[in-house]
Amino acid sequence: MGTSWLANLILLWRKWHKKYAVFLNDIIISYSLCSIQHPFKIHPTAEFRNPKGISIANNCIIKRGVILDGRSSSLESGPGIVFGPETYIKENCYIDSYGGFVHIDGHVAIGQFCMLAGQGGVKIGKYVMLGGHCYILTSNHITESFDVPYMLQGDRCEGVVIQDNVWIGGGSIILAGVKIGRNSVVGAGSIVTKDIPANSMYVDRNPNLLKEVMLKICR
Repeated sequence: MGTSWLANLILLWRKWHKKYAVFLNDIIISYSLCSIQHPFKIHPTAEFRNPKGISIANNCIIKRGVILDGRSSSLESGPGIVFGPETYIKENCYIDSYGGFVHIDGHVAIGQFCMLAGQGGVKIGKYVMLGGHCYILTSNHITESFDVPYMLQGDRCEGVVIQDNVWIGGGSIILAGVKIGRNSVVGAGSIVTKDIPANSMYVDRNPNLLKEVMLKICR
């Protein structure tokens, strides 16, 4: 009898403690970001770095372990990260404006463990889906000299644009300077290095790719 009463008390405490933590977290987020519209659902473990560079519209969902960094070279030109309405960011994603921007129009779903790097700018339209473990990269290291370490030669930045109604399969990598046209599909595991026209399907799974790259390096 005593054990049952204690177990029920612990369960009740956990329930109310969780509700209180979520309530307190929502208040902190509401005052720390550049702007946020209610309602929203943000897990308490989500981390906001440079929060004044982050803007979130209504009905957005941000799940456990997500990291958002809104660092921008000039907040006068707007926030580094902008989520339109009904943007859904699943667990453990990392989205960083890196001094540029990541702007999502809304009604977008981003799968677990995705990374979006906005040095050159990332623009995503409406009704876009990214499978888990996708990468969007907007910069490349300069490798013009063997006498200077690559990490000291600087970067070249080019934006990525993904138009409306695009599905990008899990494990895909979108490289700098790419534009993906509306209504297109990118097959899982693809590496996208060139523009994809609207209404297209793109699949890049070349088993000889690594061999070809290694031969070029060895020459």
